[in-house]
Amino acid sequence: MDLALENGVRMIGCQQSLDLNGMSKDDLGLELPLLNPSNALPTLSAVGKVLTC
Repeated sequence: MDLALENGVRMIGCQQSLDLNGMSKDDLGLELPLLNPSNALPTLSAVGKVLTC
């Protein structure tokens, strides 16, 4: 993840996934913007590539 960030990759987290897994933003270990799926769709449709984990 560090290498990706150093090379300009923009990461976002999914708030709904965190909620479903009983996690909070603090559990991520990185300061990431969090979006819900409906808020993420316009952002994701504007990018060239999307990777999910």
